[in-house]
Amino acid sequence: MPPPPFVPGRPLGGFRTGDMGIGHVALITEHFDELSHLYRNIFGFRVSDHTQAPFRVEFLHCNPRHHTMGLAHTGGPAKIYHLMLEYNDFDDLGRAYDMALEKPESIGVTLGRHINDHTTSFYLKNPDGWMFELGWASRTIGPNWQVEELQGMSLWGHDRTWLPDHKREEARQILKRLAAQGVRAPVVTNSQTAKASQ
Repeated sequence: MPPPPFVPGRPLGGFRTGDMGIGHVALITEHFDELSHLYRNIFGFRVSDHTQAPFRVEFLHCNPRHHTMGLAHTGGPAKIYHLMLEYNDFDDLGRAYDMALEKPESIGVTLGRHINDHTTSFYLKNPDGWMFELGWASRTIGPNWQVEELQGMSLWGHDRTWLPDHKREEARQILKRLAAQGVRAPVVTNSQTAKASQ
């Protein structure tokens, strides 16, 4: 007998999965070059983009999702940094953030929008010391994707409460520079992505 289907604690519009997998995972590593070699040259992942600030990160993909794997060298010990799950509906993300605000100490990264995959998201701490990123409207990419050096990690928000003060300040200055340059990204919803691919 198959197990009963999952029933959420509140009505949800579901999660964006299918040919894009469950989401993405980000790892903090002390052996950045070796792990990058493993995923790119042994497992066949392709580079989406990369940055050096506020710490070294490489984003890799194996399907249409902008990245399936993120590798980061933050100076900390090796561990899972986060697992991202993407809601189908923006309101589900907002409601999850409302719930998180009832326990603000549970928020590891505040609400914001990433510069590379354009995801609007926030991160929740869990008891094992890594985080869930809950997001919406992640960008998809195709075979003609051009790798680029990112100017930072986010367009706005995403204050990483776990970073040392000097790195948090560096991240804030990056956001100010991007705002002064007028850097923006389109919002493409799942239904728009589906229509564009038909």
